[in-house]
Amino acid sequence: MEIDYAGEEVKRILKTNGFFSLQRVSIGRSKLRHVTWLILAPNLKRISMHDCHYLEEIVSLEKLGGQMQNRIPFARLECLSLYGLEKLRSIYPRALPFPHLKELKVDLCPELKKLPFDCTSGLERKLIIKGQEWWWNNLQWGDQATQNAFLPCLKTLYF
Repeated sequence: MEIDYAGEEVKRILKTNGFFSLQRVSIGRSKLRHVTWLILAPNLKRISMHDCHYLEEIVSLEKLGGQMQNRIPFARLECLSLYGLEKLRSIYPRALPFPHLKELKVDLCPELKKLPFDCTSGLERKLIIKGQEWWWNNLQWGDQATQNAFLPCLKTLYF
């Protein structure tokens, strides 16, 4: 599926609530480079991505039209699981509030160096971040306050 985010197709999808009832998405072994269309599913609660060796971004702002860039994606997301995404660099390029996010699991995603968090993202819900210690130590944070806010959230994966 190819979507022109600035065109009539998105307007039609939004008008008909085409992805309104979508709550769970699991994508594996795909050749997709991004899954920007997920921004059109406002009620997503769970996203699982695994073994997508070409995936570089979850949401690409470059692909979005101007009207779509003002949307706040993943407002109802509770769980995001990312596994074996060797080229994944970005979930979302800006910090998101994630008011319902309970768990973020990242494993074997060596290029993911930045999370779409600021010091207030998702903390009201006692977020748990599961990942390997080497990955956590290589994360780049916007500021020290954000890193300090999320340090208690880490649950290290051991193998």
